[in-house]
Amino acid sequence: MPYIKETSIRRTQDAADIVQIIESYGVKLRRVGGNYTGLCPFHREKTPSFSVNPSGQYFKCFGCGAAGGVIKFVELIERLDFVEALTNLAQRVGVELEYEKSNRGVAPHAETVSAGDHKKALYWANKTALNYFRRALADSPADAYLRGRGFTTDTLAAWQLGWAPDDFHGLLDFIRDELTRQNAGAKFDRAVKFAVEAGVLRRHEEKQNYYDAFRGRVIFPIFDARQQPVGFGGRVLEEKPEAGGKYLNTAETPLFKKGRLLFGLNFAAREIGERREAIVVEGYTDTIMCHQYGVRNVVATLGTALTPDHVRLLRRHVGQDGKVVALFDADAAGKKATARAREIFMREDAPLWILSDLAVKDAAEFLPKFGAEKFREFLNTAREAFDCLLQEYSWQNFGNDLSAKTAAVLNVMRVVNLCPNAIRRQMMRQRVALLAAVDENLLPQPEGGGLREDGSEDENGKVLPTANSPLPASIVPKMAGRQKAEKTLLRCMLASPEWSARIVDLYPPDDWHFPDLAAAAGVMREAWAAGRPDLATLTAATTNEEVRGALLGLLDPAPPPTADEMNFILARGENEARARKKQRLQEEIRRAALNKNEAELTTLHAALRDQQARGRG
Repeated sequence: MPYIKETSIRRTQDAADIVQIIESYGVKLRRVGGNYTGLCPFHREKTPSFSVNPSGQYFKCFGCGAAGGVIKFVELIERLDFVEALTNLAQRVGVELEYEKSNRGVAPHAETVSAGDHKKALYWANKTALNYFRRALADSPADAYLRGRGFTTDTLAAWQLGWAPDDFHGLLDFIRDELTRQNAGAKFDRAVKFAVEAGVLRRHEEKQNYYDAFRGRVIFPIFDARQQPVGFGGRVLEEKPEAGGKYLNTAETPLFKKGRLLFGLNFAAREIGERREAIVVEGYTDTIMCHQYGVRNVVATLGTALTPDHVRLLRRHVGQDGKVVALFDADAAGKKATARAREIFMREDAPLWILSDLAVKDAAEFLPKFGAEKFREFLNTAREAFDCLLQEYSWQNFGNDLSAKTAAVLNVMRVVNLCPNAIRRQMMRQRVALLAAVDENLLPQPEGGGLREDGSEDENGKVLPTANSPLPASIVPKMAGRQKAEKTLLRCMLASPEWSARIVDLYPPDDWHFPDLAAAAGVMREAWAAGRPDLATLTAATTNEEVRGALLGLLDPAPPPTADEMNFILARGENEARARKKQRLQEEIRRAALNKNEAELTTLHAALRDQQARGRG
């Protein structure tokens, strides 16, 4: 796999004026001294807390904590990963990314390709097919169908909708003509091979020839985050047995993963991020009609049920405090999709709201009849998925039918027990017990333990604390969770070279839970070796955006830890270090016992006794 060279990353960062890039996204900045300030684009605020340092090429919001360099800003504002953001930014500032085969650079995203890579050819095949479909739309049956559904000319152009003529070799001939026009006719066989892999052509095994995959269908192109076509959805206008089904989607390819893509996300991402809300519908036409009527935080699945990857993708866009609303058809298939979505979201510990009882079949029919205002009123009726679950199994109405009531309770608890968050699950258990009028202790427990995170439980169902020992009240807010604890360690390292050295001794790189914070600790250690750390210099010299973000986090205006707090932190660190050493010794003792190595066992037992004695002392 080719890797993006570090020199390309630095050239991109140097070529991008962070103030201009941020202002290009509609963020109004004004100069205050050597910095710029404005309202943060990542959370809603009335008083500016967003600061941009043009000389250091970094930003920091003292309200929500967002911080980083120009690439990190594009990541956050566009909801991209690092390589996607880097590629996007490099194109904007005119830097051509260079690649190397060694792993010294940055590994490209799965959909980022270098020259010569076969994925570039797959993109070419999709773009060529898209051009063919779009040119065929004018005065076609698909054009009449779409306009009859109420779609405007601007909508057809913006979403690049098309038509695949009912011709077995139309696209095949179009590819040949395109290559001839580009004086690349000799590459026809290779181009056909990639068109087959991209899913726009198929190969007839018996006749040993190729034919168009999408024929006689309205075409809905599917784009990735960089507005590149990665696949297509096709709908027949008239269902026929030989048509092979009403809908046809591109098969799985290196570019197209149905379980990881959402239709319309390339159009909806900005609105979803601003509103902190995403609406998920079932169909392509539902999504497009919502956007046409100004409801632009809407996406759809690609002919498949929601998957855990979809949930994580949505959560990434709406944020931790955001909202995902499911609006599926009211038929049997829609109800089944809703039930599955509820379980997936429960497993992922992500809240879901559900809409039901739409006046007509779907959003594509509702909006032209009743308009956007009525649709928004309907959206406001969404209810939390757990409330809908309780309503679905309204055991209060079962009267004296104990069997039906018992079955309802068990069905609800089967879903509740999917939740890995012990605190949230406990609150749901209490509601079930109250509504069903049963002893909470009689409700089924989940099989096995929950996730071992904040508020999770061990194998015996006991809620685990978030720290190894009770914390003083003054430190609890700073030490709630491992990440905050490690960020506090970084702030302690910044206080003095003595504190930095002690923390480095107590917390080797492998003992940090978050790699970016561990790397930042290494940068801090080296900075103290060369003199007193200067955050502006450190952040400017750090090319890794995650590490740079960790360093920028030290700009938090909160007061630094006091000497008492740091002593407590270090004392706990010493206890943790002893616990880790004891665990390693015990593991070595088990291995030596299995190998029947008596000499090593004697040495290890002596070391363990000595370590325990030191702990007591």
